[in-house]
Amino acid sequence: MVDIKVEYFVPLSHILQKKEETFRFDSPDSPTVDSVLTHIMEKYGTQTERFPLRLKEASQYVVLLNGNKVSGYEAELVDGDVLRIMVPLAGG
Repeated sequence: MVDIKVEYFVPLSHILQKKEETFRFDSPDSPTVDSVLTHIMEKYGTQTERFPLRLKEASQYVVLLNGNKVSGYEAELVDGDVLRIMVPLAGG
C-alpha cells in the first residue's frame, strides 16, 4: 500500500476547492507520477468550467516530486512521497 500526498497551488487549488489530498494505491506495482496525474484527471475530469485540467502538458503545469521538478512522468513513487502541482511562473 502506497500513500501519495498531492498539494495543489493556485489556480488549481481554487478550481478543485482543496489545497491537498492523499491518494492510496493498493496495486502491487509502484505508482508513477503519470498514474497519479491520470487518477486526478479521472477523478475531476479533464475540463473544468474555467480552466483546462491537462495535467500532463508541461506548458500548463509544473510538477514537483518531494520539492524537485519532475522532468518525466515515469518516476516510480514510494509511500510518503509528495507531489506539488502548480502553474509555471514568469516575471518581468
